[in-house]
Amino acid sequence: MIYDSGGHFQPFTYTPPPEFFENRLFGGNMSFKPDYGFYCLQNGIKPDMDLHFYNFCIFDISIIGKDQFSTTVDISINGKYFALTLDFSHERLNKILSKAIPQIRNHIENEINRDPNTNRVIEFKQEIECIVTARLGEVQQGLYEEFLPLIATEIT
Repeated sequence: MIYDSGGHFQPFTYTPPPEFFENRLFGGNMSFKPDYGFYCLQNGIKPDMDLHFYNFCIFDISIIGKDQFSTTVDISINGKYFALTLDFSHERLNKILSKAIPQIRNHIENEINRDPNTNRVIEFKQEIECIVTARLGEVQQGLYEEFLPLIATEIT
């Protein structure tokens, strides 16, 4: 949820742009977009506020540490695209996997079991759709930029 101009929470639905599918599924390059976490912070969202995403589609999962996972998606607000990074625990990963079709779930589980410690991206061709509640995390330094991930507090 985000605030509207009157200060009220407004739910929104995540819908990736067509080029997102081309870039993710067909090997194209994704350009850097402004960070959604910083956008939230600049627009009055506090770290103790819950953000709700009702149609959150996951197209890949990154292993970022022992029992630590992440995904990055594009989100559009007023026609402008932002990169939203969502970090989550193994407990939350299990909830995500419960939403996946068996082939995708098995693929992800096999990849994690094969090597649970090496940082890498596990890609898959069919999205996993969830309802996500998250809060702002802490600023992170990536290879090319700083970003402010959201931390999943609930996934259904």
